[in-house]
Amino acid sequence: MIREATEGDADAVVALWTEAYFAEGEGGRDTPYDRAEFEETAAAAAHFLVAERDGEVVGVVALLEPEGPSRAVATGGEGELARLVVGSGSRRHGIGRALAERCAELARAEGWEAIALWSRRYQTAGHRLYESLGYRREPSRDSTDETGFERLVFRLAIAPSLTARLEGSIVTLEPLREEHAEELWEAAQAPEIWDWLAHLNERERFDLWMQLTLEAQRAGTEGAFTTRDARSGRAIGSSRYLNVRPDDRVVEIGWTWLHPSAWRSGANVEAKLLMMRHAFETLGCVRVEFKTDARNERSRAALAALPAQFEGILRNHMIVPDVGLRDSAYFSVIESEWPEVRKNLERRLAPRR
Repeated sequence: MIREATEGDADAVVALWTEAYFAEGEGGRDTPYDRAEFEETAAAAAHFLVAERDGEVVGVVALLEPEGPSRAVATGGEGELARLVVGSGSRRHGIGRALAERCAELARAEGWEAIALWSRRYQTAGHRLYESLGYRREPSRDSTDETGFERLVFRLAIAPSLTARLEGSIVTLEPLREEHAEELWEAAQAPEIWDWLAHLNERERFDLWMQLTLEAQRAGTEGAFTTRDARSGRAIGSSRYLNVRPDDRVVEIGWTWLHPSAWRSGANVEAKLLMMRHAFETLGCVRVEFKTDARNERSRAALAALPAQFEGILRNHMIVPDVGLRDSAYFSVIESEWPEVRKNLERRLAPRR
């Protein structure tokens, strides 16, 4: 589990830093870390994260915001990743990767242009990790610090986020995260959800769906949401942007599912309103498209009622696990139609708000 650090984590974090940079380090540190440095980092960081495993803090990272005074190598609109450490007994379990990926997600959500970091030349395992995550070496920015040791600079350009927290009166759409897995698994149990989709009420299938979803999010090719009941906060389903074509300013809205308790509640209508509004008014899309199994009359009727324009059927279009070969019915809303579609959706939702 990755979470924001608290004061109660100070001793564990100080021990991790001391092990990595003093006991094991070769980079100029000649004294152990102390609680004061924990407090200084906590005060300076936009996000101060720890990784917890079996109740023990086993990793830590600080993410410093752009223009912050504590940055060592970042410039302009860059944030800085600092003091990423995983305890020696917990390495090779993906914890460092998970911490760095969470920093990238947070920077993307904040709208930062990039993250910079510095590393010592001997920290080759870290260099491989950063490069696998998309960081690029920037030798022209290398320097020597006050201890006389080199700082090697890496930089990660941040692609704009597809998702953001979208709030309505019936549902809240929250960028899907790894820690939502068990809530979504619980919401996915009703078999009637899966007549036309891969059966996510089977654990192996669900875990693969979750893995592929998170990978696509990190790559910036999809933007998935956890759909929550706005009043209770309970997870009731999911939807996403996919088939993203930035150069054409097009996204598809799909992989939408809801627990049956949310059917006919206005949840799907409001989720479509929130996602289309974000697509057209924030992401700058000129087209939002939808596809569904051509045999799924309920889904086709819901899309027609947006109203989205029916564009035809692609025959033998795809093979869906647990469903088989299907024809896909395509619908779309384009930029010029959006104002009227928005008015219609708001009119339909008014009695429920």
